[in-house]
Amino acid sequence: MDFREQLRAYYESQEPGEELQRFWHEQQASRSNRLRYLAFAAAILLLISAGFWVRMAGLPDAVDYVAAEVAMNHNKHLAAEVATQDVRQLAGQLDKLDFSLSLPASVNTTAYTLLGGRYCSLHYQLAAQLKLKRVDDGKILTLYVTRPIHAVRSHRLPALKVVDGVQVRLWCEKGLFFGLGESI
Repeated sequence: MDFREQLRAYYESQEPGEELQRFWHEQQASRSNRLRYLAFAAAILLLISAGFWVRMAGLPDAVDYVAAEVAMNHNKHLAAEVATQDVRQLAGQLDKLDFSLSLPASVNTTAYTLLGGRYCSLHYQLAAQLKLKRVDDGKILTLYVTRPIHAVRSHRLPALKVVDGVQVRLWCEKGLFFGLGESI
């Protein structure tokens, strides 16, 4: 037997000391804890990724939610609580609004007649619901006006959706959020 074989045989026959055994067990426990943390981090990453992909797969986002809310309220055909053709008079009557009520540029007074309005809510915030009559065909439209809805990202606007037989147009203008519902 040569020297190397003798040396190997000697060390293979030796038992590790108590200190070495304790060190070995600590390393194994530490490795086990690292694996647990790694598995936990991987699970969280997987959940975040799954949430992202589910959202991208077509679950409704805030634009879809607001469009559905506009369509639902439009289809209720609620009467105006304040009947007026003057937006300033309507703004004076709806004095609990925390914004200055105004009509958007696209709703000009030559193409539409204001019939009146009422309070409503849109995506959990106070809004004005205005009834408009289109002059050329007499069709009734519902215009919703509120502060900007933070959940609706501005890069998603303007948006045009059709929900439950209602064409809904959503946009921001003059620092306000507008939603226009029209039966189709």
